[in-house]
Amino acid sequence: IIITSAFQDYLIAGYKINARRYLLKPIEKIEFFIEMDSIMNDYFKNQQGFYERTIQPGKIFYHQILFIEAYNRKTQITLENGKSGIVKHSLSEWIEILKEQPFDQSHKSVVVNFKAIQTIGKQDIYLHNGQTVPVSRHYRKSFLQNYINYLQCEDYE
Repeated sequence: IIITSAFQDYLIAGYKINARRYLLKPIEKIEFFIEMDSIMNDYFKNQQGFYERTIQPGKIFYHQILFIEAYNRKTQITLENGKSGIVKHSLSEWIEILKEQPFDQSHKSVVVNFKAIQTIGKQDIYLHNGQTVPVSRHYRKSFLQNYINYLQCEDYE
């Protein structure tokens, strides 16, 4: 929902109905296109995913993945709905696939969805569903910096 209005009084009411943007008239053409690009990019990013029937029927959206863990040359994907399964992609393949998504490597064998993080401890990352995944000394600094960058971008939007 995008609300365009000449009345600022309805701004709060617009966000109560989960409007993505509230644009005050008159709207400059450049401002309108910038806002629309941002909204459309978010929409299409949330529609990206893949099909893996061994985990669930239908499309698995990237934003549904909590973390991916390496096992030999395969990986186990854990979803927010509690389902998990092993797929043939290597962890390095997933890192490449997810490079435009809010994921980062926290350990040599783990990639984590930033959106699933509740808190980060010294050696573990605590997820919203109660699970924990490791964060190693080797990856910790870059992981924390990337997570902070992600949070700053989320706050801006």
